[in-house]
Amino acid sequence: MFLKRAGLRRALISCIAAGAIIFSARAIFLSFPLELLLAASAGLVLSLWAVCIPPIVAQTTNEQQRPFGFSLVFSLGIGVGALGGLAGGRLPEWFSGLRALFPGFEPEQATLLLSCCIAAAAIWPARRLTFSSVEMPARSRPVLSPFLLRFLPAVGLWGLVTNSFSPFANVYFAAHLRFPLHKVG
Repeated sequence: MFLKRAGLRRALISCIAAGAIIFSARAIFLSFPLELLLAASAGLVLSLWAVCIPPIVAQTTNEQQRPFGFSLVFSLGIGVGALGGLAGGRLPEWFSGLRALFPGFEPEQATLLLSCCIAAAAIWPARRLTFSSVEMPARSRPVLSPFLLRFLPAVGLWGLVTNSFSPFANVYFAAHLRFPLHKVG
């Protein structure tokens, strides 16, 4: 609904900006109730991001380029994520020398905040994108069809489980198995 109202360009820029702000807040404010609220907000922003990507690829490619465009976007998402994990695992070690300059921040927080700044820098090229407005077809069925009422709880539970436990693997490797962060990354 937000994508339909705001348009693709504004929705994309909103995702980038809100993501950078929310994830920065998660690195700074560490109280458990606030973390839960920020995590739910991050989930909404990342869901909107997932909704924005297919029409962006579809509008920036022609019919022949489209399969390659989708393959490239999603494979780069995985590859860049892996490279980011490698860099993010080493940055806290590099930032540990700056503790004297910034006594309130841990090296891990500095790494997370730097990654948020890098993500926010994506606003600059995103502002230059233009998309044609696509007329949305009128809905003949209600938004919450019986299928969606059965399907969304299953997908929601799946997302809750997979996204709740994957960060614990990093904590387990770092805290209990004593892996250095650069090896976890």
